[in-house]
Amino acid sequence: MSALILKSANHLLRIFKVYVTLAILGALALIAIEIVIAKPLALLIPVLIIGFLLSNILIWAEVSERDFRDEQKKRAMGADRVEPPKLPESLMALVLPARLREPIIGDLAEEFRHLLRFGRRSAATWYFLSSSRIIFRVTVLSFTLRTAKIFIEDIVKRETHLP
Repeated sequence: MSALILKSANHLLRIFKVYVTLAILGALALIAIEIVIAKPLALLIPVLIIGFLLSNILIWAEVSERDFRDEQKKRAMGADRVEPPKLPESLMALVLPARLREPIIGDLAEEFRHLLRFGRRSAATWYFLSSSRIIFRVTVLSFTLRTAKIFIEDIVKRETHLP
Protein backbone atom coordinates (compact mmCIF):
# COMPACT_ATOMS: atom_id res chain seq x y z
CA MET A 1 0.00 0.00 0.00
CA SER A 2 2.77 2.44 0.92
CA ALA A 3 4.54 1.73 -2.38
CA LEU A 4 1.39 2.73 -4.23
CA ILE A 5 1.16 5.95 -2.21
CA LEU A 6 4.83 6.76 -2.90
CA LYS A 7 4.40 6.06 -6.59
CA SER A 8 1.35 8.33 -6.87
CA ALA A 9 3.09 11.05 -4.81
CA ASN A 10 6.09 10.82 -7.13
CA HIS A 11 3.78 11.13 -10.13
CA LEU A 12 2.09 14.20 -8.60
CA LEU A 13 5.52 15.74 -7.94
CA ARG A 14 6.48 15.32 -11.60
CA ILE A 15 3.20 16.90 -12.71
CA PHE A 16 3.79 19.78 -10.27
CA LYS A 17 7.29 20.33 -11.74
CA VAL A 18 5.84 20.56 -15.23
CA TYR A 19 3.21 23.10 -14.20
CA VAL A 20 5.73 25.20 -12.25
CA THR A 21 8.06 25.20 -15.26
CA LEU A 22 5.23 26.24 -17.56
CA ALA A 23 4.20 28.99 -15.13
CA ILE A 24 7.76 30.35 -14.98
CA LEU A 25 8.15 30.26 -18.75
CA GLY A 26 4.73 31.90 -19.20
CA ALA A 27 5.62 34.65 -16.75
CA LEU A 28 8.93 35.23 -18.52
CA ALA A 29 7.16 35.39 -21.88
CA LEU A 30 4.64 37.87 -20.51
CA ILE A 31 7.42 40.03 -19.07
CA ALA A 32 9.29 39.91 -22.37
CA ILE A 33 6.16 40.92 -24.30
CA GLU A 34 5.50 43.81 -21.93
CA ILE A 35 9.09 44.99 -22.28
CA VAL A 36 8.95 44.75 -26.07
CA ILE A 37 5.72 46.76 -26.10
CA ALA A 38 7.24 49.43 -23.84
CA LYS A 39 10.47 49.25 -25.95
CA PRO A 40 13.16 49.85 -23.33
CA LEU A 41 15.94 47.77 -24.87
CA ALA A 42 18.03 48.14 -21.73
CA LEU A 43 15.60 45.90 -19.81
CA LEU A 44 15.21 43.29 -22.52
CA ILE A 45 18.76 41.93 -22.31
CA PRO A 46 18.69 41.25 -18.52
CA VAL A 47 15.31 39.52 -18.83
CA LEU A 48 16.63 37.32 -21.63
CA ILE A 49 19.72 36.45 -19.59
CA ILE A 50 17.60 35.63 -16.52
CA GLY A 51 15.27 33.52 -18.67
CA PHE A 52 18.23 31.70 -20.19
CA LEU A 53 19.69 31.04 -16.73
CA LEU A 54 16.37 29.85 -15.31
CA SER A 55 15.77 27.52 -18.24
CA ASN A 56 19.32 26.15 -17.84
CA ILE A 57 18.68 25.54 -14.15
CA LEU A 58 15.45 23.71 -14.93
CA ILE A 59 17.14 21.64 -17.65
CA TRP A 60 20.08 20.89 -15.34
CA ALA A 61 17.72 19.77 -12.57
CA GLU A 62 15.86 17.47 -14.95
CA VAL A 63 19.08 16.06 -16.44
CA SER A 64 20.54 15.59 -12.97
CA GLU A 65 17.43 13.79 -11.74
CA ARG A 66 17.29 11.62 -14.84
CA ASP A 67 21.00 10.80 -14.54
CA PHE A 68 20.50 9.92 -10.89
CA ARG A 69 17.62 7.58 -11.74
CA ASP A 70 19.60 6.05 -14.62
CA GLU A 71 22.62 5.64 -12.36
CA GLN A 72 20.54 3.81 -9.77
CA LYS A 73 19.09 1.52 -12.45
CA LYS A 74 22.55 0.80 -13.86
CA ARG A 75 23.95 0.06 -10.41
CA ALA A 76 21.10 -2.35 -9.85
CA MET A 77 22.03 -4.04 -13.13
CA GLY A 78 25.77 -3.84 -12.37
CA ALA A 79 26.79 -1.63 -15.31
CA ASP A 80 27.85 2.01 -15.60
CA ARG A 81 27.14 4.35 -18.50
CA VAL A 82 30.11 6.03 -20.08
CA GLU A 83 28.38 8.31 -22.59
CA PRO A 84 27.61 11.93 -21.67
CA PRO A 85 24.06 13.22 -21.05
CA LYS A 86 22.06 13.43 -24.27
CA LEU A 87 20.17 16.72 -23.70
CA PRO A 88 23.20 19.07 -23.55
CA GLU A 89 24.78 17.15 -26.42
CA SER A 90 21.61 17.58 -28.52
CA LEU A 91 21.43 21.30 -27.74
CA MET A 92 25.06 21.75 -28.77
CA ALA A 93 24.37 19.84 -31.98
CA LEU A 94 21.57 22.33 -32.74
CA VAL A 95 23.57 25.47 -31.97
CA LEU A 96 27.10 24.72 -33.15
CA PRO A 97 28.14 25.20 -36.78
CA ALA A 98 28.53 21.94 -38.70
CA ARG A 99 32.31 22.12 -39.03
CA LEU A 100 32.81 22.65 -35.28
CA ARG A 101 30.14 20.25 -34.06
CA GLU A 102 32.09 16.97 -34.10
CA PRO A 103 35.39 18.26 -32.63
CA ILE A 104 33.77 20.15 -29.75
CA ILE A 105 31.29 17.43 -28.81
CA GLY A 106 34.03 14.81 -29.14
CA ASP A 107 36.44 16.73 -26.89
CA LEU A 108 33.75 17.27 -24.26
CA ALA A 109 32.77 13.59 -24.38
CA GLU A 110 36.41 12.56 -23.94
CA GLU A 111 36.83 14.86 -20.96
CA PHE A 112 33.52 13.56 -19.56
CA ARG A 113 34.80 9.98 -19.72
CA HIS A 114 38.00 11.11 -17.99
CA LEU A 115 35.99 12.80 -15.20
CA LEU A 116 33.85 9.69 -14.60
CA ARG A 117 36.47 8.52 -12.11
CA PHE A 118 35.18 11.27 -9.78
CA GLY A 119 31.61 9.99 -10.14
CA ARG A 120 28.87 10.15 -12.72
CA ARG A 121 27.06 13.07 -11.08
CA SER A 122 30.12 15.34 -10.95
CA ALA A 123 31.07 14.43 -14.53
CA ALA A 124 27.51 15.11 -15.73
CA THR A 125 27.44 18.44 -13.86
CA TRP A 126 30.75 19.47 -15.44
CA TYR A 127 29.48 18.40 -18.87
CA PHE A 128 26.25 20.35 -18.43
CA LEU A 129 28.02 23.51 -17.27
CA SER A 130 30.61 23.34 -20.05
CA SER A 131 28.01 22.73 -22.74
CA SER A 132 25.84 25.56 -21.33
CA ARG A 133 28.77 27.96 -21.57
CA ILE A 134 29.43 26.90 -25.14
CA ILE A 135 25.76 27.19 -26.11
CA PHE A 136 25.48 30.63 -24.48
CA ARG A 137 28.66 31.95 -26.13
CA VAL A 138 27.73 30.65 -29.58
CA THR A 139 24.21 32.07 -29.25
CA VAL A 140 25.48 35.49 -28.13
CA LEU A 141 28.10 35.50 -30.90
CA SER A 142 25.51 34.57 -33.51
CA PHE A 143 23.10 37.25 -32.25
CA THR A 144 25.90 39.85 -32.21
CA LEU A 145 27.04 38.98 -35.73
CA ARG A 146 23.49 39.13 -37.09
CA THR A 147 22.88 42.48 -35.38
CA ALA A 148 26.17 43.86 -36.69
CA LYS A 149 25.34 42.64 -40.22
CA ILE A 150 21.94 44.37 -40.11
CA PHE A 151 23.53 47.52 -38.71
CA ILE A 152 26.23 47.59 -41.43
CA GLU A 153 23.67 46.92 -44.19
CA ASP A 154 21.59 49.80 -42.85
CA ILE A 155 24.62 52.13 -42.88
CA VAL A 156 25.57 51.08 -46.42
CA LYS A 157 22.00 51.61 -47.56
CA ARG A 158 21.98 55.12 -46.07
CA GLU A 159 25.35 55.98 -47.60
CA THR A 160 24.29 54.89 -51.07
CA HIS A 161 21.10 56.99 -50.93
CA LEU A 162 22.86 60.23 -50.00
CA PRO A 163 22.88 62.93 -52.73
